[in-house]
Amino acid sequence: MDISTKNLIFLGPLLRLIHRNIAVFLLIHCLCSIYTKSATADAKTDIRSYYQTFINELEGLVFEKTEKRDFKIAVGEFPCGHPDNEGISTLSRIIQSNVEEAVLKTEFFKLITRDQISTMMEEKKLQSLRILDDNGSSPEISIQSIDGIFKGQYFYEFPEVTVKGRLILFNGGQTYPVSKTIPISAAGTNQILPASRIKEIVTSQILPQNTQKSKDNLTSVKSIIDKIPDQKIKIELWVKGGRSNFANGEKISFLVRSDADCHIAVLDHFIDGSTMMLFPNTFSRNTAISQDSNIEIPGDRSGFEIEIAEPFGGDIVQVIACTNKSELENLLKSATRESGPFSSIKRNTLVTRGAKIMQVDTNSPGNNDKSKLVNSAVVQWGETHIVVNTYP
Repeated sequence: MDISTKNLIFLGPLLRLIHRNIAVFLLIHCLCSIYTKSATADAKTDIRSYYQTFINELEGLVFEKTEKRDFKIAVGEFPCGHPDNEGISTLSRIIQSNVEEAVLKTEFFKLITRDQISTMMEEKKLQSLRILDDNGSSPEISIQSIDGIFKGQYFYEFPEVTVKGRLILFNGGQTYPVSKTIPISAAGTNQILPASRIKEIVTSQILPQNTQKSKDNLTSVKSIIDKIPDQKIKIELWVKGGRSNFANGEKISFLVRSDADCHIAVLDHFIDGSTMMLFPNTFSRNTAISQDSNIEIPGDRSGFEIEIAEPFGGDIVQVIACTNKSELENLLKSATRESGPFSSIKRNTLVTRGAKIMQVDTNSPGNNDKSKLVNSAVVQWGETHIVVNTYP
C-alpha cells in the first residue's frame, strides 16, 4: 500500500511533464505544418509573379508606344539561346505555359491559343506555323485574327535563368523587347527546390537534350532534300494543336496539305541516325492526297497512334510528295527495310529520278483508246519538313 502510494506520487509529476512535452511537440508540429504550407503557397505565388511581372512590363511598354489596348497575341517558343546548347527543353515548355497563363490574366492582351492557330491552318487563314518558332527578323505580315506574337529565348547561368522575350506586331513589324531574371530553383518547377536537386534539374529540364545529335540530324536530312528534284509541289506540314515540343509519353499527330493532287510519304528522322516511315504503313496504305485538302496522320481511324519516346532531342518529320505514285514507291522501295508495321529507311539510298506521266483524253468523240496521248509532263516532286523537339 505504501509502496503503491509512493509510486503514484512519483509518477504524477512525470506524467504531467510528458503531457506538457507532448502538447509542446504538437504545437510546434502544427506551426511547422502551417509554415511549410504557407511557404509552399508563397513560393508558387512568387514563381507565377515572375511571369506576371514580365507581361505587365510588356503591357506598359506597348501602351507607351501605341496608346492602344486589346492586342490579340500568340505565345511562341522560348528555346535555350546558348550557342552550345541551342534548342527546346522542358524549361522552354514551362516558360511558354507560364507566359500564356500570365497573358490570360491581363485585360490588355487577348491570348490566341495554339489550338486556335492550328484551326487557322486547317481553315487556310494561316499559311505557316513557322512564325511561332522563327527567331529571326520581324515579319512584316498581316494576319486578320492575330495582331502579334510574343516569343524569345532563355539563357542559363547558375544560379539564374534570364528570359528574353519580344512582342512582334505583324502590321509593320514593330518589336517590343522585355527580359526577366528568375532564380534557377524556381524557373523549372512549380515549387522552390532545395539546392541538392538543382544539379538534377539542370540536366533533365534546364538544358536541351542531345543538341549536337539534333544538329547532325538536320544536316543529314538536308542531304536527302538535295536529292529531290524539281520541287514544284507546295506542301504544308504542321502538328495538330499547333505545338512543336512534346514530353515523353505524349501523343502526337500531323496534318498535311498540298497545292496539287499527289501521293505522299511521311518520314521520321530520329537523332540516332535511324529513320522510320510513318506513312504509308500496314494500317494506312493509301498515299493519295487531293489538292488543298487536309490529311491527318494518324487520323481517328488509322489504326495506330504515335507516342513520344527516347531518344529525346530534335526529331525531323519530313513529307515527300510526288505526282506519280509509282515513282514515289520506287523511291521508297529502294531504301526501305521491312520492320513490322512501320518500315525503316536507309537515308543514304534515297534517290529520285525524272519521269513522264501520260494523260489520255477520254472525252474525245469516238475515242476510247486510253493509250492515245493528249500531253505529257515531267513528274513533279515536293518536300517539306519540321522539327519536333522532345524531352523526358
